Amino acid sequence: MRNGPPRGTHRAPGRASINYRDIAAPMGRGLGSVAIASAVAATGIALDVTPQAAAAPVPNHFGALTPSIPAAPVEVPSTVVSYGARGEAVKQVQEKLVASGASIQVDGVFGPSTLRAVRSFQSDANLFVDGVVGKNTWSALLDAKASPSPAKTTSESAVSAPAGDAQPLLKWGARSSAVRSLQEKLNNHGASLQVDGIFGSGTYRAVRSFQSANSLMVDGVVGKNTWSALENGKQIVKSTPAPAPEARQAEAPAAPAAETPRLRRGHVSAHVRTLQEKLNNYGASLRVDGAFGSATYRAVRSFQSANSLMVDGIVGPNTWSALENGKQIAASTPAPAPAPAPAPRQETAPAAPSVQQVEDSSVKLGDRGEAVITVQKLLVKNGVSLRVDGAFGATTESAVKDFQRREGLTVDGIVGDTTMQRLEKPTKRAEQKSATRGSDRTSAPESGSNADGLAIVETAKQYIGVPYLWGGNTPNGFDCSGLVRYVYAKHGISMPRVAAQQVYAGKIIPRSEARPGDLVAFTKNGYGHIGIYAGDGMIIDAAYSGRNVVMRKIWRSPHVFVTYRK
Repeated sequence: MRNGPPRGTHRAPGRASINYRDIAAPMGRGLGSVAIASAVAATGIALDVTPQAAAAPVPNHFGALTPSIPAAPVEVPSTVVSYGARGEAVKQVQEKLVASGASIQVDGVFGPSTLRAVRSFQSDANLFVDGVVGKNTWSALLDAKASPSPAKTTSESAVSAPAGDAQPLLKWGARSSAVRSLQEKLNNHGASLQVDGIFGSGTYRAVRSFQSANSLMVDGVVGKNTWSALENGKQIVKSTPAPAPEARQAEAPAAPAAETPRLRRGHVSAHVRTLQEKLNNYGASLRVDGAFGSATYRAVRSFQSANSLMVDGIVGPNTWSALENGKQIAASTPAPAPAPAPAPRQETAPAAPSVQQVEDSSVKLGDRGEAVITVQKLLVKNGVSLRVDGAFGATTESAVKDFQRREGLTVDGIVGDTTMQRLEKPTKRAEQKSATRGSDRTSAPESGSNADGLAIVETAKQYIGVPYLWGGNTPNGFDCSGLVRYVYAKHGISMPRVAAQQVYAGKIIPRSEARPGDLVAFTKNGYGHIGIYAGDGMIIDAAYSGRNVVMRKIWRSPHVFVTYRK
């Protein structure tokens, strides 16, 4: 009887033995038998397959053992990337976002579209939604393609963009030829969309209607299931379209110009004129001037109430949709402004006034027109240094409050009957103060002269190179509106502190009327950036963190020109 090793087994020096019959077996995707045999023959060293020496072998589908190779850990970048950043790290973020289904340009610039894509990715990945790519977001981005979250596999939003010639994941805000294809397919199923390649509110509602008609998850996201249904699905039921949720007004990015935009109090645009015309068709009596003031705000709330919408005074997708075929405004029960009811003011009569009475007897923040001009002139007559421009902005409201405080009235910034009576009878001291200011005050540049505008530009040039500082309003550091306000103050022109308020307190003019010294305001984020027009298509502005005040070409982003010239 043999006591040695089994037949066919060679006992090599060391702790492991090699079974040549196993080596000869097919190895699947592991190392080939010839390679292993050659390695053994060449080295004369037996393979040590104990756990201490190598990773445990894994049986392959042929029954042979394939050594498993531990995956190398993915190194998470330590760089925190946020809005305004530029460089290779931003490109890497954008590439990962595109691989996860985002429709953005990979240009290394962390702008608004990248910010929205990051926030969308964080939301889908159940991360803290702050738009900043830190350690957790980096980890999720690096793992996104290899291991999608199992909790979301039943939703369209969890389906990553298919490879090859399959259609990509599309959602609100996307812009591409794939969106055009989507819009064409939706039109074939009963929608009436403009085929412009922009995934806005109209496309969003059509997608939801199609998903509802075809028993899909109604989330407005076009993933694998929706694309498949578009090939042979049911028609959209036009009688009961699925509307975009009202809450989407607060969450969705602003609709592009081709769509109906989200409007709120304080906006001034052609879209507001359209809104006012539609509201008048439903029983409002608005002046169609393109300014979203208090009267338009109250009319919107009245319309929303009459049509069982969320009464918030904000015109979003649902309100725009209802304006196409909604109910008339109930003139007898208009929706009041949302401000809490204060104690009875000296300003108004004890009885609750109607909307028309309030419009006729009070002037307040957001109003424009002759009534505001009258108030501003009376304030100047009472010794207040104020620009008379017919726009009741933050500066006028502050002046009204100061006057009310000085006269012992209720300080609410609203010019009602009592405040108007006091304004019309200025004290002798106020008249003397006004007369004194009229003789030595530096006024805003006159419309007939360009000299003061050029002087404003020369003053602004003195601060080129000053570092950007959030909230900065001195030569130690400026943000965009801080620079504008500081330079204008040097020339005796007062204005509000925030960029949007600076726009509303001035006068928006066409490009053809713009002169050096006027302002250039960019419309994104509700007039979120502003600078001083230097002429010849140039702007002087405090750009963003990490940059200094510069003079540069006006870039291709929607903007308007604003003047404080009389």
